[in-house]
Amino acid sequence: EIMPSLVGSEMCIRDRVLIAFYLPMRRAEILNLKWEEIDFKSNFIRLGGDRTKNKKVRSIPLHPKVAAYLKKLPRPIKGGFIFSSRRWRRKSYVKAVKAAELGNFTFHDLRHCAVTNMADAGIAPETIMKIVGHSSIEMFLRYRTIKAENLDAAMSSLNTLITQRQSASRQVSEIFTVL
Repeated sequence: EIMPSLVGSEMCIRDRVLIAFYLPMRRAEILNLKWEEIDFKSNFIRLGGDRTKNKKVRSIPLHPKVAAYLKKLPRPIKGGFIFSSRRWRRKSYVKAVKAAELGNFTFHDLRHCAVTNMADAGIAPETIMKIVGHSSIEMFLRYRTIKAENLDAAMSSLNTLITQRQSASRQVSEIFTVL
């Protein structure tokens, strides 16, 4: 829902939104992304410790849509920054959010979306934490959004388990009464 709304926005933010939606990167990490940090052969973005908030090296797997987009961009022979302008266009972003009727949806919320989407895809929390750069489960849980349908599914699964156990328990009871 969020992605199509924001990607239809102004070109000066569209590419940054695309990357932020699919990859759990911070705004500064995206704006200052260099060609040398992208490894198309192994499909990773590799950020040095000087480029991350917690000063630790981080490897971020490239989502196929981000890789396809980046491969279409012109690359200077000597490398350098991916985006010629590394200035954040806040007004353009706010305008796009307003047009998409997303309320108070910040750029950083896209990082939360990426984490939630990875968790919903079944990726193990430890793997997500490594990709995102979280060193504690508490921080990971702050970023992970649990949707109402996930809660409903959890209760449904619990109900199924209890029903199966009750059925098995009755069967065992019946066996012992026969003996």
